[in-house]
Amino acid sequence: LLESLLVYLIESLLESLLEILLESLLESLLESLLVRLVVCLLVYLLECLLESLLESLLEILLESLLEILLESLLESLLESLLVYLIESLLESLLVRLVVCRLVYLLESLLVHLLEYLHSTVLLLVLKDRLENSSCCVAYPTTTM
Repeated sequence: LLESLLVYLIESLLESLLEILLESLLESLLESLLVRLVVCLLVYLLECLLESLLESLLEILLESLLEILLESLLESLLESLLVYLIESLLESLLVRLVVCRLVYLLESLLVHLLEYLHSTVLLLVLKDRLENSSCCVAYPTTTM
């Protein structure tokens, strides 16, 4: 009887111990699984957040880069246009200056030519008048 009682007690004790151990193992396993689940969920959320953050950052960087490139391109185009306009204006002014100088030289040449022609014509008219003049110049003549 004692032996049977002892066997019963040991079995009972073992059964209790096994139950406690099993329960403890199950709780520990569940806790571990829960912790793993929470960690996986946190990692997933962090990945999503990082992906979203990286996309936003990339978008901002691309917009900034595009803006900088456009500003640089516009600045370069404006500089080129300004240089072209200044060169065109200077060429136009140079052409006008050359044309004005040529006109001035032509006017001077014409004035000199007209003065020469005027003086030549006056001389010819004077010569012609002297030759065809009806008035006589009295020269002292000696009569003997």
